[in-house]
Amino acid sequence: MHNNKSDELLHCLRRYEVPLLHAVALLARLRGVSLNQIARSAGLHRNSLYHALAGRVRPSAGLRETVTRMLGVDPWEIYERSEEDG
Repeated sequence: MHNNKSDELLHCLRRYEVPLLHAVALLARLRGVSLNQIARSAGLHRNSLYHALAGRVRPSAGLRETVTRMLGVDPWEIYERSEEDG
């Protein structure tokens, strides 16, 4: 369930070393969704979402599913794949 344009945007942002938190915030804004809405949909406090996007904590499967559903792409997967590709 990935959106190709979202996928491409995240790859580009990753290539230019834009932090995941900022990349997701930009993608959310383009989709008309706030990070607060994503956090609420995942049943989390906003700070928990920020910590997961900043890499301070590992995102739960539920959070990843919510973000993927709302944004059309799993940003952690894109960033992890980009790191592996070098």
